[in-house]
Amino acid sequence: MRQITFFKISSIFLMSLFGKAILYADVISEIDSLSQVLKNAPKEKKPVLYNRIAWKYRNSNPEKSYQLAMSGLKLSRLLNNTSQFAFSHNVLGVYHAYQNNHDSALYYFKNQIDFSEKNSLADFEAYAYQNIGNMYYRMALFDAALENYLSTEKEYQRIGSMSNLAKAKTNIGLVYFEKGNYSKALNYYHEAQELFRDSTAGKEGLGALLNNMGDVLFELLDYDKALNYYEESIVINKEQIDFRRLCTS
Repeated sequence: MRQITFFKISSIFLMSLFGKAILYADVISEIDSLSQVLKNAPKEKKPVLYNRIAWKYRNSNPEKSYQLAMSGLKLSRLLNNTSQFAFSHNVLGVYHAYQNNHDSALYYFKNQIDFSEKNSLADFEAYAYQNIGNMYYRMALFDAALENYLSTEKEYQRIGSMSNLAKAKTNIGLVYFEKGNYSKALNYYHEAQELFRDSTAGKEGLGALLNNMGDVLFELLDYDKALNYYEESIVINKEQIDFRRLCTS
């Protein structure tokens, strides 16, 4: 029995590595294509290319991501390209957050919020609040994380982005879970689940939500319901080709 279980775990792990290798190859191929376009692009088209390539590089080559985002920031400022100026701030904030340069990350994210608010860029304002919340969550500063996730929820509610609103509610539920308030966590998770069901957009994030719901029920010792959520999450994660959360499920 142990050998069978180990074989299943090993198979999933290898499948995860294989899936990551495919996704990584796809990302590199896309970066190469965008880089070729960038070489001959007119000046006004370059900020979006700088930022898109920087975003693709954020995990595999953070320093390259930083350099490209700085180029995007400078050129978008020169061209008065407000959306790409905000996007550059987003990439630079994420870079510093990953490097644990929290003061620098907050500098870019807060500038992103102020600039986005003045220029009616609600999506980028919501992104910044979410990224600040993520940073505080990783630091286990749950009250600060909650405050920013609630601001994210408010923005997505205002602009009517239902799939992003579902993700915001999932994050809020996760903070309440960490704080030990399981009933409130479950309430937010159920709200998020309804939004995913009603949304015509993709179901990205639904697998993670179902895992989280299973975790709450597990803590409440309701193992049958927890198992149902984990099994449902497996189905969704297979459909989404989300190997990391499939392993978690």
